[in-house]
Amino acid sequence: MDDEVMLELAVKTTDTVALDEIQAALSEVNPQRWPQDRDPFTILAIAANAGTIISALLELKDRLSKQSKPAPQIVIRNVERLELTLPDATQETLRQLIDAGKPAS
Repeated sequence: MDDEVMLELAVKTTDTVALDEIQAALSEVNPQRWPQDRDPFTILAIAANAGTIISALLELKDRLSKQSKPAPQIVIRNVERLELTLPDATQETLRQLIDAGKPAS
């Protein structure tokens, strides 16, 4: 069974409607908006088991790709500050990012 994983999403927008839609799409991974934004980025922390996070991020990628308006840039970071952009995310690259952030056993 997967342990809980925490990732950071840096969303390049301060559009509250877009952010609310992204948070709603990620509801199963408990998105928490950081109180201090890093203009022009809004930071969301997500936490769940690895499988749930991977599924939620791939579903978000698919949902945003189908919108008529351009999606905001989203950068996914692990605890080691390694990053991956959402459009480049696949099940394999997300798994690598998650595994790279786990402490050695």
